[in-house]
Amino acid sequence: MAARTPEPDFRARTVRALLLSRELDHNRRRVGLSTRQAASGMDMSPAMLNRVMTGRRLPTALEVGGLCALFDVPAERRPVLYALAREGDRTQWLTHHDPGDPDRFAVLRELHAVAESITGYDTATLPLALRTADYHRAVLAATGAAPTARGPDRVEAYTAHYVHAHALRAPWVDPAVMTAQLARLRDDRRLRVLPDRTPPPAAHPFQVITTRHFPPVVFFDLGAATLLLELDAAAPHLAALRVVERGALSVGETRAFLDDLLFSR
Repeated sequence: MAARTPEPDFRARTVRALLLSRELDHNRRRVGLSTRQAASGMDMSPAMLNRVMTGRRLPTALEVGGLCALFDVPAERRPVLYALAREGDRTQWLTHHDPGDPDRFAVLRELHAVAESITGYDTATLPLALRTADYHRAVLAATGAAPTARGPDRVEAYTAHYVHAHALRAPWVDPAVMTAQLARLRDDRRLRVLPDRTPPPAAHPFQVITTRHFPPVVFFDLGAATLLLELDAAAPHLAALRVVERGALSVGETRAFLDDLLFSR
């Protein structure tokens, strides 16, 4: 049997280019066209179209329109793809939202869909993927956020959650709800607690998301806005995460910390 040829490590030029290429390629496969057939339909070389489909080259507006027509992209998605191409070289993504906006986490949802790993850090509450339903309702009530603000949860992609110790005390949560929440956390080996003495690395929750064909990106939930940082802009926050990893309790120490909290309640 012939050895399997490793898949090329194509790198999209930006996150916008990555998301644009992913959606175009999804629609190409949906209509059953090979890259060579699509290139012929666009009067492009297969190599040039391949660069578009891997995010290494941003298509022009004319090319986006042609690809949308060729791949029968739904009309409501076409303005989104035009915008991704138009802004494809930008490496920061600050978006202001109403807290109950159902599209608040649209970009994060797209990134989660292609994520190989997600590392979360939260300063005052537990990350979404670790919350019980009752605890989540308590957070919504305390913050005034709408239920639609829960956001995407690809729990299986999370590899680690770092939580500051004071987030696990939460006196504003009903004691019975918090006890049930802490009991659930005891068996999740991805949870790591930062001791009280550790200064928070950021004032807002953030995630580090790694994908197969792009360097890690950092996503911040700022309350009234979301912020996505990539490439050089992400570097200081990736360094901060390494500091968090070094300062966090081990898995065993985290479980002992939770046991002490449960015993003292």
